[in-house]
Amino acid sequence: MNIPFIPLAHKQLGESIRCTGFGMAAGIASLAWSLSGSVANAQQPRTMQHEGRSFAVVPAAEMSSVFETSGEEIIVSEFDQNFPLIHGSQIAAGSCSGSQCPGNCGSPTCGGGGLHGGGFFGHRQNSCNDGCATCNPFCYGRVEAVYMQRDGLDNFTRSRSPAMLLDEPNFEAAPRITIGTAPDCVTGYEASFVGPLNFDTNRTAVGRSGQTLLTQRTVIPAAPPVPGLQVDEVFSLYGDPVNPDATLFQRYRTEFWSVEASRTSLAWDIAKLLIGVRYIRLDEQYDLIGADPTAGQSGAIYSKTTNDLIGMQIGGDIFTPVCRSTSAYFRGRGGLYYNNAGSTALVSKDATLLYGIRDNHDGFAAMFEFGGGLQYQISEMFSVHGGGELWYLTKVATAADQIPTIVGDNIGAHGTRASDDIFFAGFNVGATMKY
Repeated sequence: MNIPFIPLAHKQLGESIRCTGFGMAAGIASLAWSLSGSVANAQQPRTMQHEGRSFAVVPAAEMSSVFETSGEEIIVSEFDQNFPLIHGSQIAAGSCSGSQCPGNCGSPTCGGGGLHGGGFFGHRQNSCNDGCATCNPFCYGRVEAVYMQRDGLDNFTRSRSPAMLLDEPNFEAAPRITIGTAPDCVTGYEASFVGPLNFDTNRTAVGRSGQTLLTQRTVIPAAPPVPGLQVDEVFSLYGDPVNPDATLFQRYRTEFWSVEASRTSLAWDIAKLLIGVRYIRLDEQYDLIGADPTAGQSGAIYSKTTNDLIGMQIGGDIFTPVCRSTSAYFRGRGGLYYNNAGSTALVSKDATLLYGIRDNHDGFAAMFEFGGGLQYQISEMFSVHGGGELWYLTKVATAADQIPTIVGDNIGAHGTRASDDIFFAGFNVGATMKY
């Protein structure tokens, strides 16, 4: 008997077994793939600890999304947190973790983050924690001693006697006090006062000629053969020849002080820019007095000026690290001022006034300051410094510039001359307290 269906059944059973095996293999492979991914994900650390701070670990597959910043700042190191590569408004989320900070460092829930002030003078402010950059409002006080010399008076005189040549004034000391505040670590306010600086140089000589560098003009109404004859001669404080007890005294004095108020912009501890108003007071006086008691003769030359300057000033302080705790600094100031200048000039002999003028002049003047030196940071809050300075004051009235060249009959008086320049040179030492 033939049973033809048995081989057919056997063939179908084999195919069923093969299909079932392929399906089980595919399921096992899929399960293994899933389990391997889960295990890998489970083994991938989410955070890492370094020096007490927590940093998020970003998988390599997600790095492209991390750098999608739309042109905003990427901070990759602690150096970049202090000196951003790109000045933007967002701090990278990696600088604090979710367990320490409710939201990213650049989010509103973390104190706003970002750069306040923008650009070079931006400063990060964040109240979240140490993982996010913070701002602590501060005030500061700076006390300095400036030692300056008024330049331009060496060998100055209005006497013909070589013994009356003046020397440069000595260096004079004065305080410079500065106080300021930075409520948001970027913009603030500052006030400063310097002075008064009093410069004085004088000379006394006995038994010297009373002749001066001035010319005295005398008009003789009935002089023959020409009425109204004009005679010019050297102006003498007393007659010559000179008696042994004749005395000459010459003195030149200058006083300077100023006060200023400015708005400041800070760039960490690197630089400070300021703009504000400043008032400067400059007074000068010159005297040349001669007397001959034996002959009962005397004469005097007197000149006094005042300068009241008020205007706008801009400036900056820049610090450059030199070595650990030591920085080199540059200080610069420049301003344009309205100057109300006044002058009084008198020349007399034997109680007779030969020249006299009192006048005021309105104009513009300028003041420039340059300085530099070294600053040593003793602690985070306290530093000391020292360096040199140069001040240049232009278009002001000086006592030397008001003295006439000709005195006597029919001489018109000129007004206040405010076109002179003054240099002050010296150095300073001081200390700064930040609190």
